[in-house]
Amino acid sequence: EPPAQGPLGRFVLIGTRVVSWPLVGLIADGLAAAAVSLIAVIAIAVWRSTAGSGDERTAARWLGLGLAWTALALTFAAPSLAVVVRGLPNDHYHAFADPMVFVLIGIGAAALWRAGPAGSGGLAAPAGVATPGRVIAIAGMLALVAWAATHLPPAVNPDGGFPAAVAAAERIEAGAGPGPIRLLSLPDFKSVEAYAYPLVRGGRNLQMGEGVGEATLGPNGTAASEPERLVVICDSLFESVIGAPCGGPAEATIVPPGLGDPVDRFEAAPGRVISIYRAGSP
Repeated sequence: EPPAQGPLGRFVLIGTRVVSWPLVGLIADGLAAAAVSLIAVIAIAVWRSTAGSGDERTAARWLGLGLAWTALALTFAAPSLAVVVRGLPNDHYHAFADPMVFVLIGIGAAALWRAGPAGSGGLAAPAGVATPGRVIAIAGMLALVAWAATHLPPAVNPDGGFPAAVAAAERIEAGAGPGPIRLLSLPDFKSVEAYAYPLVRGGRNLQMGEGVGEATLGPNGTAASEPERLVVICDSLFESVIGAPCGGPAEATIVPPGLGDPVDRFEAAPGRVISIYRAGSP
């Protein structure tokens, strides 16, 4: 947990995520690659901040400072970033720093390309000459391309995407029947719109509840005030927060007495359990 890591531990991990994310993706998918990315970007920032001149030196200093400030600010403003949870994207919280990383990489590659061979007295390398700097720059760019090419996301999201949501909505309609539906999410801070949207597209009228984790879907364009059907969407990724596993125990914490067992329960997507209850069902 973040408090147990201490500020320094969180700063190192969050800083690594900030720098490595635009280059190699999620830190959990390639810790070694993330560490190499961090070292490379820090080395470029320090090198061009001291060896560069004019605008290049100024840019390298401000970009390096910007990345350091981003990591420091997120260490205290968003300490949860120090915990990597697969399936729970949160790198968008620091995506604003991606351009800083890209520009620093570009500055470093350009400096390597210009660098003359040893003993050249700092003169720029002539065109067409394969200097050590150019070899390193090309190798670095090819390494980034190779990593990206071998870590492409699947063509279809593992959760089935929108077609899977539509199929789940159709099954909800079949199980709940034509009456009004009360839609609840577990945990309650997670929105119900992933399945409310295809139900609305199917003709139901949406009436949001007090929180994002609840809504009422009325039939034939009218929303009822007292739904007779209850649909609970449980996300197993948050079972530790809910305090019980999906598939029965978690749902029992919010289902009103008297509804009995669900008339249908199915996994709409990996880790996404939907339970349908109807008043008067056994």
